Amino acid sequence: MKPKVFFLLLSLTVLAASTAYGQGVRVGPKGEFSEQTLSLPYAFYNESFGFAVGYVYGVVGRPQKQATLLATAMAGTKGSAIGFLVGRDLQMPRIERLFLDPII
Repeated sequence: MKPKVFFLLLSLTVLAASTAYGQGVRVGPKGEFSEQTLSLPYAFYNESFGFAVGYVYGVVGRPQKQATLLATAMAGTKGSAIGFLVGRDLQMPRIERLFLDPII
């Protein structure tokens, strides 16, 4: 194998490697559990939606202490609409070490 190809493959492998992070629970300044929420309406204009309005809601610590949920929905004047829901670190019932990150 040529040295240039070897170093290219090595560089790509190093760049593609990712660090695995453990589950975490948000805590407040005194060490107790702290739920955090995000609630934000928004508006914008683009060619696909026309004038559009939307709303985003996110919560850290629901339905489980380590979990995060984020949902958004928007609709525009050109008849376009979209909804999006993403979860992170949702623990499956009766399976201690299985966590899923659903995207709907």
